[in-house]
Amino acid sequence: MNKLIILGFYISFSILGLYKASAQQQQDAHKIVDKALNKIGTGRFAIYFEALGYGLKKPQEIFSLPAYKVYKGGYFYNDDKRFELSTGIFKGVSDGNLMVFINEEEKSMVIDSVRNTIPTDEQPTMDMFMRVAPDIASDISFVHDGKEMVKGIECYRIKTSSSKDQTIVSYYYISVKDNKLIMMADYHDQKYDVYWIRKITSPPVSYNYEVNIPKKEVSSLYGYEVFDMRFMVSEVRR
Repeated sequence: MNKLIILGFYISFSILGLYKASAQQQQDAHKIVDKALNKIGTGRFAIYFEALGYGLKKPQEIFSLPAYKVYKGGYFYNDDKRFELSTGIFKGVSDGNLMVFINEEEKSMVIDSVRNTIPTDEQPTMDMFMRVAPDIASDISFVHDGKEMVKGIECYRIKTSSSKDQTIVSYYYISVKDNKLIMMADYHDQKYDVYWIRKITSPPVSYNYEVNIPKKEVSSLYGYEVFDMRFMVSEVRR
């Protein structure tokens, strides 16, 4: 399973949650994102998507591709350590103790515990990838990269990159008129993963972030090949 794609997705949204810490020296970009992302700065937010596209040559291709090449709808709920996402190919959930990620295209699943310490073993866990994300995100620089029309809407284009990981480059398109986040695009392997945003708001009240996974180690579940990271690094297992 491509952990880097999952990490890239999670880092993109970690960037949003940490933008105040990482953008103080880029005042123009900071002023733009400050209004657009104030809901995300609270740590409790929901992002709803109009559509998602993976492996695109250009971000705006998402508006012209046939329906069978894009994923309609989707969401990402975040409530501190708990989250749930449904983004076409990828699905995931964490109840604060366990996390599960599914790649529908590969029919694979990653299971891991949410730990309090970062593993030192050379064999990484999914939990380590997730907790490295905010550290990388805190090093992100924001640059005002001009303006661009997106679906008939004039947008600021904000480019982000990290000195700690040169493969992480993202673009945020924010409406000039009302400072709404319209689109995100993650660039890797010379292609874009694109997220067309419908709205950013609060997560559902009393939402149940439920994880139903056997306590014992599993290699397959519900028709998915399972990578059970809970049992791969025994010295840090909780």
